[in-house]
Amino acid sequence: MIAAAARAFATKLNETTPRERAGLAALAAIAAVVSAMYAMDWASTSGQAALTATQAAADGATLQTTFQDETYNRRLSVAAGDVWRWSRAGDAFAGEEIMTELESLCLQAGLNEPRITLVEQTQQQGRIGRLEASVAADFDWGSFLALLEAFEASDLSFAVRSIDVSEAEGAQRLTFVVSVPLINTDDPS
Repeated sequence: MIAAAARAFATKLNETTPRERAGLAALAAIAAVVSAMYAMDWASTSGQAALTATQAAADGATLQTTFQDETYNRRLSVAAGDVWRWSRAGDAFAGEEIMTELESLCLQAGLNEPRITLVEQTQQQGRIGRLEASVAADFDWGSFLALLEAFEASDLSFAVRSIDVSEAEGAQRLTFVVSVPLINTDDPS
């Protein structure tokens, strides 16, 4: 059957004029070029997909190795513990706790009559937020340096946002704003 169809096609091809044969040859050449282009595109796409799959497998193997590494897990748990230690839980008593700790640090550093007020609690991004407090006190430079050292040694992470120093009636006055990170421990659901 295929042989009969090929003979019939050859007979019809012999009956065509040279111009018709050239047109058929041109169509066959165009079809060959288009087929070659599609084959190259398929090979390129397949190669890129294989490269992407190989890279994803390598990334997965690297992550698995990293998560199984005991040293990495210890460092990760220490870092998570540091975040909890340096922050305060964002509950109703967070402001009072921070004000109490700030007052204690100020008095230990030698600031006179510190007045502490909560400035604002910024919006949270996910479970993380921050609380800002303003401190105003009479001071000398030695007590201010002692306060900065106390901030550095404190378990709570104090970030000094602004400092203003003024002098009135022979006394130096210090006003500064600090922020403390808060972690929301409430269930988000």
